[in-house]
Amino acid sequence: MSGTSTVLGHVFNNMNNKIHKRFDPYNQYNQIEKKKARQKRNENILVTIIGGAYGHTFEGMFIRKAILQGKDVHVLCCGKYLGYCEEIHEISNKKRVRCAICKAQQEDFIQAFGGTCWQYGTMIHNEDQKEIENYIVSFFSTLHSRHYFREVEIDKILYTALQRYYLIADPVIKDDKVTRGFLHTVLSTLIVMDKLIESLHPRYVLSSHGTYSTWGSVVEYCKVHNIYVITYGQNYNHCGIEFTYDDSYLTGILNDKENKWNQRELSEEHRVMVKHFLDERLGNHQSDRVAFDYNKNNKSNYTKDQLRHTLNIGKDKKIVGLFPNIPWDGQVTGESTVFPHFRDWLKKTINFFGLRDDVALIIRSHPAEVLTGDAAGRETTETILNELYSDGLPENVYLLGPRHRINSYTLGRNSDLGITYSSTITLELTYLRVPVILCGCPPFKGKDIAFDILSEEHYIELLNRGIKGELAVDQDRVERLFRYLHYFFFMRTMPQTLVDVHDTVPLRYLFSKEEELDSDPVFDEMFRCIDKKLEMDFSYFYK
Repeated sequence: MSGTSTVLGHVFNNMNNKIHKRFDPYNQYNQIEKKKARQKRNENILVTIIGGAYGHTFEGMFIRKAILQGKDVHVLCCGKYLGYCEEIHEISNKKRVRCAICKAQQEDFIQAFGGTCWQYGTMIHNEDQKEIENYIVSFFSTLHSRHYFREVEIDKILYTALQRYYLIADPVIKDDKVTRGFLHTVLSTLIVMDKLIESLHPRYVLSSHGTYSTWGSVVEYCKVHNIYVITYGQNYNHCGIEFTYDDSYLTGILNDKENKWNQRELSEEHRVMVKHFLDERLGNHQSDRVAFDYNKNNKSNYTKDQLRHTLNIGKDKKIVGLFPNIPWDGQVTGESTVFPHFRDWLKKTINFFGLRDDVALIIRSHPAEVLTGDAAGRETTETILNELYSDGLPENVYLLGPRHRINSYTLGRNSDLGITYSSTITLELTYLRVPVILCGCPPFKGKDIAFDILSEEHYIELLNRGIKGELAVDQDRVERLFRYLHYFFFMRTMPQTLVDVHDTVPLRYLFSKEEELDSDPVFDEMFRCIDKKLEMDFSYFYK
């Protein structure tokens, strides 16, 4: 899951609307009463905000806490050097304006939170530029090879950058202005990291995401060169913050051992917390703290008979619900190891069901496509299916758009079988005792919660078994679900105690003096764990 990615459209719309009136939580921080820092201890920390969009409030508070502890904090900013980065996408037609706003926000950030600012333009010299230019020429003459720079393999980094820029699942790496621009960004970031690491020898590096052209280059550099790096992101538990050591937070958890989550007995209190969280997600009770509630404007519910009547599906047909991610986001955060591309998975699935007259396959577009699917050039489930099936879908296959009154949870409740790529609705459907076939690689793959596919042949086998009713969610599977959710959304997720947030947009600080920041027990625990590289457990703070 990538909540930050799905609000990308909101970020750019806000920036467009505030060209002359900046929204800057950084200047808001200047209203907070500052505390004197401890004496410096010559321990360097590198924080890579790079861009200046307003999603970096967490890094700002992190920097203030580190400074108050006496650490020397260094902050990497773009400084309006990069022509292409994660603050710009294909629909962005005011790049110069956006870069100017971004640079101003970086300046506000440093003024508000402090730290020594390092900018690309002051570190990239003429000989570096020549090296970059020569490498780019070489890159496009060897497109079908693996490419390394500063010992880092850069092909995947570049690919994810293009996915985010074009907002499509399967971009083509070709010799054009955009690809050259992002390749320049990747190479520049690796050069800058080389120089900063050699100069600062930081105790650790803090970065966002750990993927795409900027943050991805930072984290992959650190992994290759054995530099301690921490990545973070916000998730569905009230925009809480999760961390991963030495990997992207989006993929690092895939390697977590079973003893981290499945060998701990849950107390009744823990079970109540997990159940409450799931019920919030499903809309079973109202909550103004549900993060990324894409169905908040569509709370309608249907019985199975009402659903059949609305879509004109006979009672003799079983109902299978298919729940795709936003195509590009799913391919980035949970790429399948079985299907080469997102559209390959869709085509294989639809072709299978097109030959079955005993089943209705209902595809419910991800509701967040409302946010990212309106502008020209955006790829959605519908645009992909229109390309694959220009003469129309099979008669027993239905596509419900992101605004359809039958929302994802309504379809899920009334499905005999669910199919997902890497969406977290996998977890909620399992809670509802609906068996789910999981086709991508989200963090909950391999946990024996859903039915993971191992090959295309295995996928077909699971589909046939699911239609026959041979796949079931037993109590053991539900128990694993609860243990995993407690681990993922409570133990690993730091609750937001210092900022009132909703859907990753900072609204206001919950403190007026830095003494409150410096003494916050949740922040203290986070810093203790990061400093000693300990496993984080925030479950105590949810009691």
